[in-house]
Amino acid sequence: MKKLLLILLFFPIFGFGQDVCGTIPTQQQIDYLIQTRDARNNWNQSKSTLLIPIQNHVVRETDSTGGLTIVDISFVMNTLNTYYINSNIQFYQCDSINYINNSNYYDFDVNDESVFCGQNDIQNVINIYYFNSVTSSSGVGLCGYAYFPPGPDRVIMKNSCALNGSTIVHEIGHYLSLYHTHGPTNNGTTTELVNGSNCSSAGDELCDTPADPNLAGLVTTCQYTGTAVDANGQSYVPDPTNIMSYSQKVCRTFLSAGQYNRANYSAINDRGYLSCPILAPPLASFSILNLSSCSGDISFNDESLYNPNYWNWNFGDGTYSNLQNPSHTYLNDGTYDVSLFVSNGLGQDSIFQSGIVTVNLMPPPIAYNDTSYVSPAIFTLSSATNDVNWYTDTLAILPIASGSSFITPLLSNTTTYYVREFADTSVYGGPLDNTIGSGGYYNNDRHLFLDCYTPSTLISTDVYAGTAQAITFELRDNNSQVLADTTITVQVGLNILYLDFDVPVMNNLELGMNTGNSDLYRNSTGSVYPYTIGNIASITGHNSPNSVPYHYFFYNLRMKENCVSDFAEATAVFMLPSLVEYVDNSKQLIKTVDILGRNAKDTKSEVLFYIYDDGTVEKKIIFE
Repeated sequence: MKKLLLILLFFPIFGFGQDVCGTIPTQQQIDYLIQTRDARNNWNQSKSTLLIPIQNHVVRETDSTGGLTIVDISFVMNTLNTYYINSNIQFYQCDSINYINNSNYYDFDVNDESVFCGQNDIQNVINIYYFNSVTSSSGVGLCGYAYFPPGPDRVIMKNSCALNGSTIVHEIGHYLSLYHTHGPTNNGTTTELVNGSNCSSAGDELCDTPADPNLAGLVTTCQYTGTAVDANGQSYVPDPTNIMSYSQKVCRTFLSAGQYNRANYSAINDRGYLSCPILAPPLASFSILNLSSCSGDISFNDESLYNPNYWNWNFGDGTYSNLQNPSHTYLNDGTYDVSLFVSNGLGQDSIFQSGIVTVNLMPPPIAYNDTSYVSPAIFTLSSATNDVNWYTDTLAILPIASGSSFITPLLSNTTTYYVREFADTSVYGGPLDNTIGSGGYYNNDRHLFLDCYTPSTLISTDVYAGTAQAITFELRDNNSQVLADTTITVQVGLNILYLDFDVPVMNNLELGMNTGNSDLYRNSTGSVYPYTIGNIASITGHNSPNSVPYHYFFYNLRMKENCVSDFAEATAVFMLPSLVEYVDNSKQLIKTVDILGRNAKDTKSEVLFYIYDDGTVEKKIIFE
């Protein structure tokens, strides 16, 4: 009876009949996490998939009975990968399952850990041990436990808990620096306030998980039944579905974006040394950022597993590349197959995707010549579309005019000009306006992150201003270097900013301002990243620590792909009397039309177009 009373005294939260989490951070680990808190909170999740090796150790009876099966281990791996793909983490088995047939350890006492696990661990991989039962040094039944960084690469699991769908994710969360939602302790409550004012330094140090008073014994049918209040007297409204909580295990199905981001930081910065000494043949995979293009520019990403060191891309147009993540320009319209071959020292693999890329290049615009029978003369050259630029040559460095008509300077010789069309089809993306959630005007320096998949132009965006003032808006690269900027005086309320920024192909571009004190509106709730902008770009987040649901300043972004056609020629032609005898009379006139396209007869002082059977068009004016 004394033993029972002792357990109730020191573990009051465990009296609801579940095996518990045995992960307890040391003071050294807590100090380390405090020292790295700012970096952890300001982290922006890497977009590359991280491959983390696991060695599974299944402990059975001496006669090889009991223990988890291959199917069970497959379930564990699939469970981990289903959740942590949201951290851009995928786990793989470094080697085949290590079966340990020893009845002395089938039911495990944590006092035996250093002796038993020390001789079976594989260095620099996550060693997960599965036992029939796990008992703490004080006799408490444990579901499992792990080690916060810096700590051993080891996770201890009870068999039944490994298969309940949440505990293995919970313990790997600890291994990747995730606290319980109520904070670092196992048997206390939180100091986090319900209003979120200390969310980045109290509780689990994440602001997208609500303050949690410790849910042990306070959840019924997945609903919180407690009545606790915080230091301000506000009632807690915790999330019983969070996997890092002490809710009932069957209820735990959710990790927040902030938790996934923190796990990603830890995988790279705390556990970046993990590496499987046993290599595997590669598994080919790739993605294409922009599946269709009017410019022909397509970007490819290698997503192959198991560390290939050789790549061979076949773009389907007779060209190849050995780069890992190439960009390619298609020169002709069409639908293209793409394949990728990868290899390393242990094997090879390939993948083929049929008709995955579509290219619709812009044709040259229709252009019309002009003719004069006197010299010198001024000509009016024209195009059938208004979205064109005019050039003196095909180098296209600077246009000399824009629009459907081009009036030449005074000419004395027949002269050819060049005209090309620019796409004017734009797409919109991002939150339409600031009604997606609550928010207010904000003065700190924040920016959005933008991934651009094809050379584009950011035409405009909307902002809401609380103060009329001049603000310099910037587009920066992923090293915070300014690529384009413009200063605009905003008025109170909704403003449409016409930016006209050229946007290169790049991830983690920054859209922001050159200083704080902007007094622009930001949402504190309601954002759901990423926001796609057609197949051109994507808004992936922002640089605010622990503020995942926030959206800063820029709404209703308008972009267009930088599509340009080939050149068409338009010629200013002199038809002087001395040259008439050289006119080619072999072509046949089909019809004559006026400027509105109506059939017409030769009429003095009217602009007429003469259309011939060889496809040429002449523009003439008959004078007195």
